[in-house]
Formats: sequence, C-alpha cells, structure tokens
Amino acid sequence: GKCDATENAANMLLYRNKAIMEMAGYIRDQRTNPSASNYSERCKDYIRKHYREKIYLQDIADSLGLSPTYLSRRFSKDTGECVQDYINRIRVYHASNLLLYSDRTLSEIAFYVGFPNQSYFGKIFKKFRNMSPKAYQDRYRSTEYNPE
Repeated sequence: GKCDATENAANMLLYRNKAIMEMAGYIRDQRTNPSASNYSERCKDYIRKHYREKIYLQDIADSLGLSPTYLSRRFSKDTGECVQDYINRIRVYHASNLLLYSDRTLSEIAFYVGFPNQSYFGKIFKKFRNMSPKAYQDRYRSTEYNPE
C-alpha cells in the first residue's frame, strides 16, 4: 500500500543520505585530524550501526577492547565532541529525514531513532536544529511540496 511505498522511499533516501554523510564525515575527520584515532572511527561506526538501540558507553568500549574512560577521553580529543552528543546528533540526523520523508508521527519517529520519549526527543532535536521537530517539519516540508 501507500505506507509501504512511502517507507521504502524514505528508507532509500535514508540510506543514500547516510552513505553521503558517512563519507563526508570520514573525509572531514581525515582532513582535520590525519591521526584521527582508529578507535574514534570504530566508535562512530558502532553508533551509526546501533543508533536505534539503547547505546551504553560500556558496550562500545567492550566491542573495541578499551575502558569506557579511555574511549570517552580519546573520542572527545579526536572529535571535539562527547560520545553522547555524537549519538544524539546521529539520531537527530535520521529523525530529520523521517520528519520530511515519512508520514510517521513525532512519537513514532522519536521511538524509531532511539529516543526513550517524545519530550526528550524534542529537547535534543532543538539543541541540534535550533527549532522543534514540528517547526522543522513545517518549515522544510512545505518548501519540498511548494517550491517558490
């Protein structure tokens, strides 16, 4: 039905955009910090693969054979951002696409990208986009459909 088609289109866009974003991020990291630690890259990979799940620093650290403290310091030093902010940024990025290209509700989107509830989602979204999810949707969706 219409839902499936919408979802498939949204998924295709997500994967295309995800690939572009990952490549851009990778190139940027290599450029700004040629010695960007392999651990930080692997940490980012883990987060990009698992962003829809509950992510614990301990689990990422275990998967890399590091202590959480070391990983946390290493990641901040390499990227200028703490691990939790990176996780939230990835979630907000995916949520932004879904707000524009799917007909899911805000709470469905919040849950889908790994936020425990809609109000926390709203707070974090606002931090990264400087507007609420609804305002973002209204602003950018309307330009999508009614090009000036």
